[in-house]
Amino acid sequence: MNDKDPIASSAEAAAKSHPPLMQVATQDLAVLKRKDNDMSNQEGASDMTKEQMLSKINQLSDEIDANEEENRTMQEQINQLYARIDSMPDAATE
Repeated sequence: MNDKDPIASSAEAAAKSHPPLMQVATQDLAVLKRKDNDMSNQEGASDMTKEQMLSKINQLSDEIDANEEENRTMQEQINQLYARIDSMPDAATE
């Protein structure tokens, strides 16, 4: 049986064909895994009030929004670079 994480395996394969994009994605995945571990640790803290939980939800939502904007900006840069590569003469890419 293969114990390797299927998401990590897919990311590894995709990284070979799109290194810059996949580097960002794997970094984001690592951050999400750390946050998931942090949340698991916090779930045991039953002393959080409803207000604290709602505040945490708002904080995480804001973080998601900021990350999505950053990802859109990076994807735009990637698209521009691919467009520049596509517009190059074939001899320049060899």
